[in-house]
Parts: sequence; structure tokens; C-alpha cells
Amino acid sequence: MDNALQMLSLARRAGKLAYGFDAVAGAIQTGRAALVLISAQAAGRTERNIRRIAGENGVPVAAVPYSPEDWFPVLGKAVAVLAVTDPNLARGFRDRLAANEAAGQNR
Repeated sequence: MDNALQMLSLARRAGKLAYGFDAVAGAIQTGRAALVLISAQAAGRTERNIRRIAGENGVPVAAVPYSPEDWFPVLGKAVAVLAVTDPNLARGFRDRLAANEAAGQNR
């Protein structure tokens, strides 16, 4: 498991993740989402709708190189969208994702 996925695992254990379209949309609309993550394999309609909702609410969105199956060991579910609801964990995820990209570890 790479460093970015480890950060998601920490966020899950801390109860700081929303996952699945409805939960993520709700987290965005209630102001709880600090960062929205969209899987590389998310359906086009899902991505467009989440990006629209996030944009309307000023929540940053990151397309990530993970598939729902990559997230399964971390979440226990295969989902296409996640929201990190803690700003510090969101920043940690972004930092680790950037480090993985710099090291050539992302797909």
C-alpha cells in the first residue's frame, strides 16, 4: 500500500471519510468536505456531477490514479468518489500523492 492510500486508511479509522456519491455530495453540501477524490475509473456522469456540486460549494477536487478496487482494501468498499472531511488529513493525502508522483509510484 502506498503512502497516499495509507493516509486514506488513517482518515477512515478516524471517521474522516465520506464515500459513495450520496455521502460525498452530502459532505460537500453541508460544508464538511475538505477534499474530494475522484477515481480514475469513475463514470463520466458521476465525475461531472461531483465536480459541479464541489465547484458550487468551493471544495477542491482531485482526480486520482486509483481504481475503486485499489480503495477496497482501505475502505472495505469499491467506490468511485471519496471526500476527506478533515483539512489536515486532506493536506496529508495531497502531499503523499505528490510525493508518489515525484517518485514515479502512481499509475
